[in-house]
Amino acid sequence: MKTIVSAQNEQLKKVAALRDKKFRDRSGLMLVEGENIVKELPEDCDVREVYIKASEAERYGYLPARFGKEGVLVDDRVFSKISDTVSPAGVIAVVGIPSARPVGAPVVLLADGIRDAGNLGTMIRSAKAMGVGDVIVADGVDPFCPKTVRSSLGAVLGVNVVVIEDYAALDGLIDGYRVLALDMGGTSVYGYCPEGPIVIAVGNEAHGLSQVVRRRADAVLAIPMRGAMESLNAAVSASIAMSVLTENVAKATNRLN
Repeated sequence: MKTIVSAQNEQLKKVAALRDKKFRDRSGLMLVEGENIVKELPEDCDVREVYIKASEAERYGYLPARFGKEGVLVDDRVFSKISDTVSPAGVIAVVGIPSARPVGAPVVLLADGIRDAGNLGTMIRSAKAMGVGDVIVADGVDPFCPKTVRSSLGAVLGVNVVVIEDYAALDGLIDGYRVLALDMGGTSVYGYCPEGPIVIAVGNEAHGLSQVVRRRADAVLAIPMRGAMESLNAAVSASIAMSVLTENVAKATNRLN
């Protein structure tokens, strides 16, 4: 493997630039950082390059070969220039951002105005774990920013993530779906029996659901809380709702069959 020792290296500058959304949008590339995430990337993932901190060459040297790449060593003092973390994990892959596919899963998550990258990443991670194949990100944080990728444990590459900035595009994506809005004033999610494919909509951390999504909702559901808490974190709410409703959808489908 070749070694880069200068922070002024042009190749390394291009990698560092991918921490910025405008460069990700322009190049169609993203950063995936950390051994556990990189080694679990899907086999069909478009891995372009793998960078390894020089002092960790022995530990992470096996990773580039998994993707048919030679790998690039980066001097320890320089590696932090491309890392998005305070304590760099030691391996970073440059990966092509996957193209969005049409929405078609029985259960879809709609992240409505989510601004916190950690929250969005957790929602996407939970979606993959619960078998929710499509995640629509409306007017929110970039799902392919490094923090979201880390929080999702790479699940942004394991589900179909569809990004929309204009709510006018929403109807075309979810025609035929029942939209279930999560809100404290709704009926219990535990007793809801889905009819047909559903969209689970979770709103902004501070302001809740947008008016567009509220108007589009076919039902409003809540997660009952027996303790003395005013509300749940958006990612926690989404995760609980996906767990309950994917199970209810499966039961309903089995009854119909």
